[in-house]
Amino acid sequence: MMKLVLWNIVLLFVCLTSLEAQSVGQQDSTRLQTSTSANVITQQERTTTSTIFVELLGNSLALVSVSYQYEFVKNFAFKVGLGIIPSMSLNTLITGFIGNGDYRFEYGAGVILDVNYRIGVYPTARLGYRYQPVQGGFNFGIAITPIFPDIPLFGGISLGWGF
Repeated sequence: MMKLVLWNIVLLFVCLTSLEAQSVGQQDSTRLQTSTSANVITQQERTTTSTIFVELLGNSLALVSVSYQYEFVKNFAFKVGLGIIPSMSLNTLITGFIGNGDYRFEYGAGVILDVNYRIGVYPTARLGYRYQPVQGGFNFGIAITPIFPDIPLFGGISLGWGF
């Protein structure tokens, strides 16, 4: 059963990554400009690659965690977090984003290393919404974050700063 769940997560990640690659391939690599009679609307390129945030629940076995996320290539990031209250855990995820503006769909998969209560490694996933301005600053996220096999329906809220 556990293998089936893990294979479904991997398959979902591959499918979403493929959709994102097709979407990026169809867009022009330069800025998209749409001319209207009164003004010019420009889609801006993302200037921030790093985000630090506090997450309530989410991808850890703690109530509160502190995380750092680095977008290593357009729309793909590596996240590492430390669960601090009430237990200690370490989580790492590879996340992808669909959307190029301030509002993006977030998906990902990773593992949690619990060093307190249930010592072990637990697979986790992430599906959610992220408000993350292209120029940096305050960001907000809400996501479904199952932890397998113990907590198949879980979620979290994150507040942070992009730079």
